[in-house]
Amino acid sequence: MTWYCPIGFITSLFVCASTVAGDVQSGAFTFYFARSVRPRDYVIGKLAGLTILLSLIMLAGPFLLAAVRLALSDDLSR
Repeated sequence: MTWYCPIGFITSLFVCASTVAGDVQSGAFTFYFARSVRPRDYVIGKLAGLTILLSLIMLAGPFLLAAVRLALSDDLSR
């Protein structure tokens, strides 16, 4: 369980940095701010997508671990 926090942190760094850098390289970054998109809305949108991605990553590991422990247990009454 202690490995999930560093995995989530590293994933968030790579995904967030590559998303923003990709927007800058493709010219979409300046397009977003030339239009009616406020910087706050841009950041909130990026953070919402990152939150959904990280929640899937961070919840999948413990869920699979619990499923394996249930499958390997002899007695489910405890």
